[in-house]
Amino acid sequence: MTFLTPLVAAIAAGIAIPALVALYFLKLRRREVEVSTTLLWKRAIQDLQANAPFQRLRRNILLILQLAALGAALVAVGTPRVAGREHLNSRHIIMIDRSASMSALDGDESSAADPASPRARTRLEVSKQEARKLVDSLPEAGVFSGREGSEAMVVVFDTTAEVRQQFTGDKSLLRAAIDAILPTDAPTRMGEAMRLAKAHSPTRGTVADPRSGELMSIEGVEAGEPVTVHIWSDGKVADLAEVKPGLSDEVVFHRVGRPESANMGIVGLRWERSYEDPTQLSIFASVQSTFDEARRIDVELSIGGQIAGIRTLELPAAEVRTSRASGEGPSDQAGVIIRTVAPANSGVVFQVERSSGAIAQVRLRATNSDQPPAGDMLAADNSASMVIPPARKLSVAAVTRGNLFLAAALEGLPLARLDTRTPEEFQRTITSGQEVGYDVVILDSWLPESRTPGGSSPSLPAGRYLILGSVPPDLGIVDRGMAGQEGATPGSRLGGEAVFIDWMRDHAVLRNLTLDPVVITEMRMVEVERGSGAVVMAQTSRGPGIIDASSSDGQWRAIVVPFDIARGNWAFDVSFVVFMASAVEYLGGASDSGPVTIEAGKLPPGMVQPGTILSDRLPVGARDAKIRLPASSDRSGPSEESLSVAPDGRIVYGPIRVRGLYEVGWTGPAAAGDSVGDGSSRRMYAANLLDPSESDIGASDEIALASRVVRARAGSAVESDRPLWRWFLLAALAVVMLEWFVYNRKVHV
Repeated sequence: MTFLTPLVAAIAAGIAIPALVALYFLKLRRREVEVSTTLLWKRAIQDLQANAPFQRLRRNILLILQLAALGAALVAVGTPRVAGREHLNSRHIIMIDRSASMSALDGDESSAADPASPRARTRLEVSKQEARKLVDSLPEAGVFSGREGSEAMVVVFDTTAEVRQQFTGDKSLLRAAIDAILPTDAPTRMGEAMRLAKAHSPTRGTVADPRSGELMSIEGVEAGEPVTVHIWSDGKVADLAEVKPGLSDEVVFHRVGRPESANMGIVGLRWERSYEDPTQLSIFASVQSTFDEARRIDVELSIGGQIAGIRTLELPAAEVRTSRASGEGPSDQAGVIIRTVAPANSGVVFQVERSSGAIAQVRLRATNSDQPPAGDMLAADNSASMVIPPARKLSVAAVTRGNLFLAAALEGLPLARLDTRTPEEFQRTITSGQEVGYDVVILDSWLPESRTPGGSSPSLPAGRYLILGSVPPDLGIVDRGMAGQEGATPGSRLGGEAVFIDWMRDHAVLRNLTLDPVVITEMRMVEVERGSGAVVMAQTSRGPGIIDASSSDGQWRAIVVPFDIARGNWAFDVSFVVFMASAVEYLGGASDSGPVTIEAGKLPPGMVQPGTILSDRLPVGARDAKIRLPASSDRSGPSEESLSVAPDGRIVYGPIRVRGLYEVGWTGPAAAGDSVGDGSSRRMYAANLLDPSESDIGASDEIALASRVVRARAGSAVESDRPLWRWFLLAALAVVMLEWFVYNRKVHV
């Protein structure tokens, strides 16, 4: 036991104890009164009231009790505490993992055997409980010593990280921040959390400039007291090799969960319509298992809430490997065997005939039962959903004076109708005011004239266009010309040879393309006006090469390739055929109706992953957009939130926290594939975990950071100093009550 303020306690004892004893040396001054009884003689000889010096100190139970009470109070003034097993700094960073795997039901021993038990607790619940214990055990400032107590901050992380509480010594604020942590369905990343923690800690030294006197920071030189970083996690973190704690900081890894815990989950999901017959729908699901024995489960497909098929899946046993621990940690952990698992994988395919769009869900369940697979600890990866658009065969018109490359690329597409029209025929159609009558119109090196004299109206009527070798004047794209045209001079920036240097790999049209081999021998120079809503999909060495544009009222949309495809080698590359097929499907709405940007990976259109940002584009003119969250997200916020719509229709929401279906609704025009009803347009997105690393839930006994390997703490998770002054105060109060009881027994007859 140690004392934080021993000097203050000694000074107080030197004053209080002599003063108490001195009171018992005082002699009782009595007033003589004659009475006819001897009943009061015994009381009279006891000096219970002192008002005159001096008398001989006698043995007195009250004095002993009062000294005991005073002694306990003085010990409390000294702020006693019992030291923990290891030294901890006065500043602590509490980092708690809230990712999907932290919802596994093996948080403690009682739940490890049976995840279906009502007493089963998640890893996150156990982490929060242990973090609260740490907060309660932190040393507080001494009442009289002037010494500052320990401070802590709270950081939560999954794919992203948040500071829930800045450094403070107020334990009530720290406990409230810990209690407010809710689980998410996102994968785990720790890099951002550690960067946030270091940003709130003194990590740089400073020196004074001898000439100016200004303080300058020195990179890599730490200043101030080191901190203790407490990490509550299962250790299954994808970016551990990028996590860099401070050089002098202490890292304590509190492992939650069991290394032998096993799980099976859906780690891949996609759909595909037959190219020849789009009504034939194939749905592929990939399943992963970390059980060390072969398992048999059922995989259920439901479409629109109705069961559409069940497949029995045989999962082989996972491969278990062992290795010896190494790194920092208690000496009793030396040579501990580390268990690692190589998951087993398998998959199923569902063949469904369906022409309409639907919401499909794939779910894992026990064989011949509606319950989850036996022994499965994690529910977040047992089901996954997807939004499937309706099947369509498109009608396409190619307006050209003859282009063999274009004709060859279009011949192999599964179209309902493909017509080739001359520019004069198409001009007569739009001049007469007739509807175009095609899902997609391809304009090859030609543009229609304005539909009104003087060119006051747009040249393009309502529709979807793929424009090759031309730039319409009303798309927000400025045509700067090309070599050989008026205004171009030799060596000027107009025209010339160009290559593609970058393109939007997450765009529906360019997702499967490689444009590196493409060389354009004569490039048309164009610029996209700011605020026009046009998006540069592919950039060349001489400016925009492929542009996605639309009208402000949503009446037309166009993909513009400003250069002539015959002037270069693109027409001879397979990427041109793929581009034509993807562009026609994109414009006609046979695929996803907009580019969904998924930060983490390659997911199918209309699907996002928790922890990432959903970025999509609504039809231009959309307003009053709102996103409806899945029912499970009510635990962390409202069921509906407003979205801001950019002038080009772009919306951004996130990061996505939980899996499920997200519905975006707005007032305004709808794109192909969107649903319309009750005066509003709607678009659906499905959020799924689909992460093999997160589904491998076996806890790790060590974490290999960038600068060190840290082993999990053995035994109790919290062994910091324990304050004892409260107990001594309670003891003093108890002795005072006993002394009062004895006193009343003595003074009353």
